[in-house]
Amino acid sequence: HGGQKLKQFLEDAVRTKRAVVLLVGIAPPTIVEMLKKFKGSKEEEFMKQVKFGHMSTILPADTHKYKLRKLPAVLMSTKGDPATLRLFEGKLEADVLQKAIEILVRTKTAAPPKKEQVPVDMVSKVEDQAGLDACLGVKGVCVVALVHAGGQHPPPPKGRKPAS
Repeated sequence: HGGQKLKQFLEDAVRTKRAVVLLVGIAPPTIVEMLKKFKGSKEEEFMKQVKFGHMSTILPADTHKYKLRKLPAVLMSTKGDPATLRLFEGKLEADVLQKAIEILVRTKTAAPPKKEQVPVDMVSKVEDQAGLDACLGVKGVCVVALVHAGGQHPPPPKGRKPAS
């Protein structure tokens, strides 16, 4: 079952802390050979930190999930977050893929989990310091808009200093 296989593949990548390069679809032999070459290149230390896979078919739900518009396609994830696959948008060429793979392996940070909507606290006028402190102390975003109130303060006459 395609979905189960993919799940196990990703679980294994998470367990072994390896970035993922997954080829989906019937690819031209050149791409398959290129990935095999990467997989077998022992002199490249970083290649050992990548889990390579090839699936000829993928479930429609996964096609939709990963926004696969055409096959073959390459899905990749970072070493820091192996289970989160993203569609590789670059050209399927050896040097382009190799650069992308090098970045995947170096990226050890996981993507931040999607948070629920962060509260935004708007302060219309900063009239007292307590109000500003309360806004800045909020867990979320405090928006302070410095708005010039037009028309209330006429410009000072020329040659005179404005009253401070």
